[in-house]
Amino acid sequence: MKYLQFLTKLFWIVVPGREKRILLLYYVFIGLFLLSCKKNEPTYQVVESIQVDSIVKENNSDIKYYVSFDLMPNETQEILSKGVCFSKNHPYPNLENDEVYYSQSGVEGNKFEGFIDALSYDETYYFKGFIKNTFNVVYSEVYAFELGKGWRLLPFELPNESFPIVSMDAQNPGSCWVVGYDMFQMTIDSGANWSSIAANSETLNLIDFSDENNGMLSSKYTYIDLLKSTSDGGNTWVDISSNIDLPAVVTMDYAAPNTFYFSNFLDTVFATYDGGQNWVSHYIDLESYYIASMEFVSPSMGFVLSTSGKVYKTSNSGYDWIEIGQVAPPVSTGMDTYHISVLSESVFIASVKNKVYKSVDGGASWYVIIENDAYDYVKSISFANETDGLIVIESELYRTYDAGENWVREILPFPAMYGTFVSAKLLSPDYAYLAGEDFVCVYY
Repeated sequence: MKYLQFLTKLFWIVVPGREKRILLLYYVFIGLFLLSCKKNEPTYQVVESIQVDSIVKENNSDIKYYVSFDLMPNETQEILSKGVCFSKNHPYPNLENDEVYYSQSGVEGNKFEGFIDALSYDETYYFKGFIKNTFNVVYSEVYAFELGKGWRLLPFELPNESFPIVSMDAQNPGSCWVVGYDMFQMTIDSGANWSSIAANSETLNLIDFSDENNGMLSSKYTYIDLLKSTSDGGNTWVDISSNIDLPAVVTMDYAAPNTFYFSNFLDTVFATYDGGQNWVSHYIDLESYYIASMEFVSPSMGFVLSTSGKVYKTSNSGYDWIEIGQVAPPVSTGMDTYHISVLSESVFIASVKNKVYKSVDGGASWYVIIENDAYDYVKSISFANETDGLIVIESELYRTYDAGENWVREILPFPAMYGTFVSAKLLSPDYAYLAGEDFVCVYY
């Protein structure tokens, strides 16, 4: 108290005159206010992760990017700069060696945005979002984007929002089929228009085509499982399961016209070689495990991935099967996280739960090429040839150009407001379909 009284008397002696005192007090208050504002400027917690949410084409040379990031609690450090770096020469852009565009926007809601101009049309660019902190730089995954090509949302609507898409297939740029419980829709004009086929109170589960005309689907009517085929692109369907006591269908493959394969929950592959008039059951000794995924590369040669992680091969239309290798040890996971794709006689890609594996010796040995978080399961694998492929992992889509050795995350140029992805079909390096629970989009 005495110290305060001393300062007050000193102030009145040193600063004579009422007006000067008021002016000085005014400047003191302004200084204190600015000091408090500076002191209360927001500090940012340590950036834990960052991702590019979308890249939107503005015109033939400019794009706009949207980035979000997550924070780690209990630590603070200043954000010095933020934006994206990119390259068109390699898929590993960084701040030191590649072009950088800094964002001038704020970071409200842990998001920021920015523009990139003067890009070349029909050129593939590889992007990374970044945030530079006081001590380090945090990068996002690598994303690929091309101005002349990209993902486009199709004018597709679910007849009933309570019944999402569960299966999709496509065989050429014009034709795509989707099913979802009591819904079957198809397009023959690249998604511009969709037609519905009556499901007749059936629950539709899986659809698979061998070409633009010939396909099969599995369904359930009350408690009876059905299997149907079409030879006119899906306009009409014929029941082909009347001559078989049909078990629940887990996986199926339309290998060629009149040659169909499907498997049950156990250890048997069922086959017809005459369009469903007669059926043959082929037992596989899976050592008490089950069939999880199946792919036929010809009417006679096929592969099965079991829940043990082992791969089996037939060269005589399913009559005999041999074990050729093991992708991974047995794990506890759903049947729909197992997938196998045969790229060539020696190169295979497979998934078990949250990991993707590759074999370069015909399935004899395998190594991990993608490992995700524990609950990010692989939903589908699709390759157009021996090198170009797409993998769906929950609500993320990844592309490879070198048979799975390197992957870049695909950018969808619309808000990430959709549910879990269902599957993708890469028809060629320049054309693909992607289906989610309530949408369909196309890449071209």
